[in-house]
Amino acid sequence: MSDETTFDFALYLGTTTPLTITGATASTVSELSERMKSGTSFIQTVRFPDMSIHAITINPKAVPWWQIDAGDVVLPMQIF
Repeated sequence: MSDETTFDFALYLGTTTPLTITGATASTVSELSERMKSGTSFIQTVRFPDMSIHAITINPKAVPWWQIDAGDVVLPMQIF
């Protein structure tokens, strides 16, 4: 069992309505950021605002802008 702290963070994909990544670690934020920068499609499990959980395919090339908001847990808010 890992002693690494887990937390939730918001992922914005070209809209001001956030998707939530739950049970994340600092490495989760870093990995997601690298995936978004790579431009290659990938599958990510997210929680929608209505609290439903879905696995979605994210195509970074089709997203006009994205933002990860992990608060002060990992890094300051970044917009790409």
